Amino acid sequence: MGIDREPRSWRSGITVHAAPELVLETLTEVCACRSWSPVGFTVDGLDGPRLRPGATPRVSGNLGGRRVCFQIDVLQADAERLRLCAVGPVEMVVDYAVHPASTGSSVEAAVSVRAVPGWIGTLSERLTCLLLTGGALDHALVRMAREAERRHMEQGARRNSRPPIAWRRPVSTTPAC
Repeated sequence: MGIDREPRSWRSGITVHAAPELVLETLTEVCACRSWSPVGFTVDGLDGPRLRPGATPRVSGNLGGRRVCFQIDVLQADAERLRLCAVGPVEMVVDYAVHPASTGSSVEAAVSVRAVPGWIGTLSERLTCLLLTGGALDHALVRMAREAERRHMEQGARRNSRPPIAWRRPVSTTPAC
């Protein structure tokens, strides 16, 4: 009971038909995270649209009908991994490892959950574990993959919709003032 208890952990993985860079963008860009997160949330204290190493934003959302806040510590956010620690009514360590795969990317996710002292921590841990046991991590990965693949398709469509160089209008070199 409390903080001394061993954390409970869940793991899942998925293959995403998008480049690792797009997957990491989908994992770290706040607007993209909202599309795949199992819990709606708001973010305060983040400089810019993405999670970056060393960032410490505050995240708020609803868990079991109750408003909860977490202090996030982004431990790693680079070309291969997003790793963060979230401390609120529960303590969570979240780790997404992204590797190139023949069809795009392979994502391995791990979430560890531990209660903080007190009855709210215990209750929040039980609710969080219930969500994860019910497949919240698997479902979040599927939604994240869809968002990354959507971004991949949009990127390809933008690239393919550009007319060949010979058809493009020349860029004006005179100032437009």
